[in-house]
Amino acid sequence: MTKFYRGLSRLGSIQVQHPWRFVLLFAVVTGLCAPLAARMKLDASFVALLPESAPAARDLEATRDRIGGTSTLMVIISAPSDVRDRLETLAPRLAERLYALGDLGVSRVDYSRGDYKEFVAKHRYAFLDLAKVKEIHEALEERIASEKAKANPLYVSLEDDDGKLDALLEELAQRNAELDGETDGDKSPYFIHPDGSLLVLFVRSELAAGDAASIDRLTTAVDVAFKEVQVEAGMAEAMPPLELGFGGDLTSARAEHTALAGELIMASSITLALVLALMLFYFRSLRVPVVLVLMLLPALTATFALGTITIGSLNIASAFLASIIIGNGINPALIWLSRYFESRREGRPFADTVPETHRAVFKATFVASLAAGLAYFALTVTDFRGFRDFGILGGTGIVLTWIATVLLLPSLLAISERLAPMRIEKRQVKLRKNRFGRLTMPLVERAPKTVGVVCALLGFLSLGLAGYAMGHDPIEYDFSKLSSNQRAATSVILLNRRVSEFMPPTAAGNAIALLTETPEDALYMQQTLDAARDAGNGAYSRVNGIYSLLPRDVPEKEQLYRDIRDQLVTLRTYVDEDEQRRIDELEPPENLARLELSEVPLEVARPFIERDGTRGRILYIERSDDVSIWDGRYLIAWANSIRAIALPDGSRPPLAGRAPIFADMLESVWRDGPIAILCSLGFTVLLLLFAFRRWSERIVALLTLLLGIVWLAGLMVIGRMRLNFLNFLAYPITFGNGADYGVNILRRYVDELKEADPHDAIERAISRSGGAVLLCSLTTIIGYGALASSANQAVRSFGIAMALSEVTCFLAAALAMPAWLIWRQPRSAPRPAKNAVESPAPA
Repeated sequence: MTKFYRGLSRLGSIQVQHPWRFVLLFAVVTGLCAPLAARMKLDASFVALLPESAPAARDLEATRDRIGGTSTLMVIISAPSDVRDRLETLAPRLAERLYALGDLGVSRVDYSRGDYKEFVAKHRYAFLDLAKVKEIHEALEERIASEKAKANPLYVSLEDDDGKLDALLEELAQRNAELDGETDGDKSPYFIHPDGSLLVLFVRSELAAGDAASIDRLTTAVDVAFKEVQVEAGMAEAMPPLELGFGGDLTSARAEHTALAGELIMASSITLALVLALMLFYFRSLRVPVVLVLMLLPALTATFALGTITIGSLNIASAFLASIIIGNGINPALIWLSRYFESRREGRPFADTVPETHRAVFKATFVASLAAGLAYFALTVTDFRGFRDFGILGGTGIVLTWIATVLLLPSLLAISERLAPMRIEKRQVKLRKNRFGRLTMPLVERAPKTVGVVCALLGFLSLGLAGYAMGHDPIEYDFSKLSSNQRAATSVILLNRRVSEFMPPTAAGNAIALLTETPEDALYMQQTLDAARDAGNGAYSRVNGIYSLLPRDVPEKEQLYRDIRDQLVTLRTYVDEDEQRRIDELEPPENLARLELSEVPLEVARPFIERDGTRGRILYIERSDDVSIWDGRYLIAWANSIRAIALPDGSRPPLAGRAPIFADMLESVWRDGPIAILCSLGFTVLLLLFAFRRWSERIVALLTLLLGIVWLAGLMVIGRMRLNFLNFLAYPITFGNGADYGVNILRRYVDELKEADPHDAIERAISRSGGAVLLCSLTTIIGYGALASSANQAVRSFGIAMALSEVTCFLAAALAMPAWLIWRQPRSAPRPAKNAVESPAPA
């Protein structure tokens, strides 16, 4: 016995004699880690997935420093019918109360455009479109020429020369009446739906989308203010009652957080319950579920305590790692327990069973945990936080559950043996073990060649399907399929849509914000972006800056108005008194005011005012009409078309918005995903070099793993599962998880070859190790399968993909590999054992 195995025996003896030492040690660790683990929060925003170095992440920090955040909470008050009068009474009062919530993250409240309407009315001729002014000028020229021609008694008109000018003057009169509030149109200065049933106030906030607790405090305060304002205005009992709702990106993020938080607890509970039920069914011993729960508790607590220190918070990708660690990290414990029960049923005393089990399965459990742990840690070489954080927590959890398996599990069993010594009927347990272990062997024994050929053909078919998918862009660009489809999230989407019926995207916070260093740079960017769009090179519509709130082309308009005044003087000599009076009412001023940025009314200038009061350095670029905010391809084109425009010095201003975040997220996945896969594959190859001595055995194990992964790719193509930032993780993780099954069966096969021919060796390997391997696969499927019930569609696709990977890798190890081994080597005499002491066989 080597020195290492003697050390394992010594460890087992100590655990048998002094189990409470280990239990108390882990109890202390759990107590110390619990407060840290409890501080782990959930950030369900997509920003939490981006690397800190991503342009969108850097830009977001820059914009927060200057404008105090870009988040929007839409406060929506609605009724089943027209209640315009009550909404107009409520709007200014509620806005005043909301302004007082600055300590809860409110930076400003947009609720009225009244001041700007008066501003435009005061300078109505300066704001009249230049093309319209030119059209009036031309119509006057034609009318004067017509009137002069009519003075000729020989002139005969074949057309109505007065109609064009009359129509333009009527249009101008109608515009003035609307500006003066003299028409029956919408006179309300507030953001009220045309049908009078909905009022919206836009609360601009410094809160981050992932700060669920602060969002809850803000919405609660808004609800209180809404009720108090109704009471103060005497509306509390008015019918129909007013309903308060919320929209905007803060509400969407909060709904996503609520859905994930509830499902996180549910998925972990379901996983633990199903895994324990499976353990009870397999081992037929109540002590097994009890010791497994006590073993998992300190491992999970320490994992999330370290996670609080290293990554700070969970994101969408790492939120469900508790259930994953339970289902996957428990595998070493299952291997240990399988050999433990095998030894006990053979009649060995408990004091000898623990040291013997350590010697028998230490290498197998170490290799299995190393494979899974390296697959997770391979993700930490990437910058994409969705991958990196998942790898840190997942790898840590796998390592800690293995440590708990080696140190705590035997100690807990020792205590249970003292309290209630184990009694097992040998025949029943052995039959049950064979039934689990030989599920695939009858088919392999009957037709190994056929099974091998079919598996290979399925592999080539899957490879072809995967190649076809890669050639046709397998990425999921419908971002609505990456969010929650729960009722709460859906209701938020419906409210957002109602607001979008009468408000521009800029108001709802759906535009891209662009920040420059000077107002002149902002004006340059606005003009350049407009020119690029007009030339067909911009995937956006309107570019709004504070200069958009000022009249354009004032000098040219002023000259045209002077000409028009002269034209009107000439025209007066040809028209009657009624038309003269009409002309006098519409006569433009002699001079137009040169308006400055500081003269723009505060209410409409607020979006363009920074924290320090500076105006004019912010632009908002709206998306194109008739496109979905969830269309990933468009979002990428939208962000890239803006990023393509640079200032004269070559620099590019920072951007903030949904489109840059999604564009950078997809770029990170495409860049970091292959790196994670290559690292995971490299670690797996190193593991196989360590696990086997012969190259033939290493190649068989690697080909078995690759076959399972290729089958997974084929099934995802057949199921029309497009890749997203979560289910992409299935590939690097499967290199570690999938290798475990082939490695365990193949190692047992190699050991059995010392006493049997290849056919009998593979039969014994499947019979003795297949049950434990199947059990490990089932627990992992349960851990990932629990995610398939999630309302978040990205999480659901990840759970399905990982469950499929477990099935394909198990079938590759239990079907394809045995078939190939039997087919390759016919029955022969057993290979003689070497003089060296036989190494313990893994479970």
